[in-house]
Amino acid sequence: MRITGGALCRRTLKAPEGSGTRPTQDRVRESMFAILAGRCEGSEVLDLFAGSGSLGFEAISRGAISCVFVESSRKAASIIETNAASLGVKGMTRVINEDAAREQCGWKTYGPFDIVFMDPPYASDKYEGLLAALSENNLVKPMGIVVVERAKIKQLAEEYGGLKLRRSEKYGATFVDFYQNIAED
Repeated sequence: MRITGGALCRRTLKAPEGSGTRPTQDRVRESMFAILAGRCEGSEVLDLFAGSGSLGFEAISRGAISCVFVESSRKAASIIETNAASLGVKGMTRVINEDAAREQCGWKTYGPFDIVFMDPPYASDKYEGLLAALSENNLVKPMGIVVVERAKIKQLAEEYGGLKLRRSEKYGATFVDFYQNIAED
């Protein structure tokens, strides 16, 4: 797996072995970041259900100043740390090894964020609760974006508090929704 754009373009990332993670395909990642365009520059990013960290590292490659990676698997969290070190961006990252949907999860103390990537297992029932928590806890900056990767069968609401669906794209069996925080500061 490689970073598809920015300063770290073509650098390789390690990914956890087995079926416990599902890395976002390169073409989907490229499309997501084309839609985000210049939003990464100077942004603070949260990568929930990070897996290998590919989305967060892609954002850093494209100008993000920091990324908090949240991953429940110890093995995957260790690989994110290895990837950060090999890319030379360890000082820009924080890896939190816990369930992103846990009520008292530590990542909530690091917001608000400009960009949030949310890619839980497709069969997960955590989508709605996390989108609501992001909005209710003011974890997305005004005009910030939440990018949600999901399967077609998983339907989400148009709004979660101040988060409003702005765009939805289909890539084969994968859907990517872009929510924007329209709440006032």
